[in-house]
Amino acid sequence: MKSCLNLANRRSIPTNAYPGIFASVRAQFKEWLPKAKAMEPDVWKKDPHRFVELDAAGLLRRVATKHVLLADWEAFETDRLRLIYLDRKRNIIWETCVDADEQTITDVIMSWFELADPLEMQEGTTGERYRVTGDLGRE
Repeated sequence: MKSCLNLANRRSIPTNAYPGIFASVRAQFKEWLPKAKAMEPDVWKKDPHRFVELDAAGLLRRVATKHVLLADWEAFETDRLRLIYLDRKRNIIWETCVDADEQTITDVIMSWFELADPLEMQEGTTGERYRVTGDLGRE
């Protein structure tokens, strides 16, 4: 049996509602990528998909409409909750595990409201559809 605790819910903003914002972020990302590849060629060669996904976090954050802390059986066994970011169609954008303590949960909530990436994002996994090879990641 799984239980789900929805700690925050943002109004969904369709990407076509503010095309200038998304176009600007995409343009900045496309300008940044060749420079970043040149600055860190070893990291790029090791895992180009992960390199892009971590640094595209700003784009991912803009399409996230909610995040969920999930307490399943694994969470009770490990004292770590599953943190999942979803888009307006409930596609998983990104997920990771976080400590199930009051401070970590507070930090996750505050990072959401501050439009910042939680520290655990580096350890997370990008959702299949949002990966570089996924249909939404190519947009």
